[in-house]
This record gives sequence, C-alpha cells and structure tokens, in this order.
Amino acid sequence: MKVKQFMTRNPRYLTTSHTVKDALSLMIAHKISGCPVVGNDKRVRGIITQSDIMHALDMHRNIIDAKSPLFDLVVRLLSKKDIQPLISHLSSKKVKDIMQTDVHTIDENEDMYRAVTLMNKHKIHRLVVVKNGTLAGIISKKDIIS
Repeated sequence: MKVKQFMTRNPRYLTTSHTVKDALSLMIAHKISGCPVVGNDKRVRGIITQSDIMHALDMHRNIIDAKSPLFDLVVRLLSKKDIQPLISHLSSKKVKDIMQTDVHTIDENEDMYRAVTLMNKHKIHRLVVVKNGTLAGIISKKDIIS
C-alpha cells in the first residue's frame, strides 16, 4: 500500500510570509495541530506545530499539559494578563521565524511501512508528503490507524 492511498490531499498550509497569528487561526479553525510551510513554488520550507508556538512562548510547562487542545490553550493564554504582551509580540512574528526547517518528508509513492518507520524513528505525528519535490499532502498517525 502506498502513502498516497492514505494521505490527506491538498492539506492546509502556510507560506513563510504568514504570521504566527495566521498559523494559530488556521490551526484553531480547522482543528489541526500543525501544517506545512511552503514557498511560492509550493516547495516545502518547513512545518509549524502547536508545540513550536508553545516553545516560542517559552511558558509551555506552566500553562499546558501535552494533551490539551490548542483552542483551550489559547483561551487560557488570553486570560492571563501578564503574558498578553508576549502573545501580541509573538502573533506578529513570521511563521518562518519559529517553524521547524528540518522537515521529515515522504514521497507519495513510498510504501506505508516506510511512513510508519519514519514516524516511529523520529517520534513525530505527521509526515509531509511530496510529489516531484512539491507539497502533495500530509499523512498522520491518525490517517494510518483510521
């Protein structure tokens, strides 16, 4: 079985010029925990996850456990007056400033076993799927076990 049989096609994505606020809005609106970041040529430049945003806030140990939904986190963050200036500053930053650039990708024609192996090896929840070097989809552990 091939990755392209299980992947999510045409995934939500951001460009390097989007802001962190854009990323948060996209993740909340579509109930996703991360998305690829591409250049104008649709080549993958990085990935941004809710964990990247939490690390950028540098307060994740004090306000969230790993299982909390992103929406709940944002509500909690916005209710804390002392970190509102930090959130405002972070919101205006570009995605490219906090995204991961060491992205694990897989070709859409690779075998599913390879996708599972990569996720387990790198302890990640999703792989960006490419076709001829450009974004084709995304595959997550949820896609595999569903």
